[in-house]
Amino acid sequence: MIVQFRIIRLKGIMSKGGYFFRLFLLIFTMDFLVPVSSMSQDINFSMFKLNPIFLNPANTGNFYGNWRFAANYRNQWAATSAFTTASASMDKRFKIAGQSFAAGVIFLNDEAGVGGVSYNKLYGSLTYSNHFGKNYFYIGIQGGFVTGSVNNWYNWNSSTGDFSSPNGEENFGENTSYFDLNAGVVWKRKVHIFEPEIGFALSHINTPGNSFLSGTEEKEAIKYTMHIDILTHLSDQVYASPAFAYFGREGASLTLAGSDVGYKFTGNRTAVRTVYGGVYLRNGIFANIDALNFLIGSEIGRLKIGLSYDVNISDLGKSSGNNLGAFEVGIQYRIVGVVLNSYSIPCERY
Repeated sequence: MIVQFRIIRLKGIMSKGGYFFRLFLLIFTMDFLVPVSSMSQDINFSMFKLNPIFLNPANTGNFYGNWRFAANYRNQWAATSAFTTASASMDKRFKIAGQSFAAGVIFLNDEAGVGGVSYNKLYGSLTYSNHFGKNYFYIGIQGGFVTGSVNNWYNWNSSTGDFSSPNGEENFGENTSYFDLNAGVVWKRKVHIFEPEIGFALSHINTPGNSFLSGTEEKEAIKYTMHIDILTHLSDQVYASPAFAYFGREGASLTLAGSDVGYKFTGNRTAVRTVYGGVYLRNGIFANIDALNFLIGSEIGRLKIGLSYDVNISDLGKSSGNNLGAFEVGIQYRIVGVVLNSYSIPCERY
């Protein structure tokens, strides 16, 4: 999650009392991207591989099968119920005039318990795919609507430092909505034991206005996403999948770097097809280290399940004395049927 606040826009709220200043400081330094440009929040998942359509619109249809369903949930700073994020998506591949396309839809809900900030996002995606020799390309576009609400700011009491007893602070607006536009590309191929995949995406291309404050022209900053995944078949049963993701906007950035290692079960003795685990470093390349992400998962039939936990190792976590980690769960289910896209790499990705 990226949370951004423009201090001077909070009018009289911040000038009264030290409680709000400490609360603001905590939110302002909370996770990883903190440019002070607008009152908005962007979403990120540590298990980015299990939320492909959100990661890059060009990932719509980038899978083995006909249909794919996915769901993700992230609970950050669970001890304080501060931030929860959920998403659900589905995509389908099809052909028109012999050309390969895919369409998908994704819904996201992002809740910040402190202050009652809530965002709902609904996007539709369309992707075209083709291949040139052994190189496979996906080009995708994604558009949708975002609605946001702030339910509790008018209850803020700067004297007591809570939201339960209002003291007449000015309400600066409870709702916002805007159209959002994203796009991306993905390239992949198979080279001996390697299956590299590289993607690049732009989010908020239209820089929509996102402010809760009337009469302001705050804009959603463009976010740049680059991701690399190199599936490596170490043997018939063992594989590794080192990956890197970069998210950047307005001079700030988040990086995720690490690897999954998994084991594939052969034969029909069990419905479990794979088990895997991995470790990822959040930041530490272009910014101070934020957290270590540990994950485990399994693929059972066409169902893939992943669980992860972020262990906060930043100075914020050390100084607060609280559990500022984040728990995530992600699932995917694929319906294979007749594979319509002849451009897919025939070996399934794990």
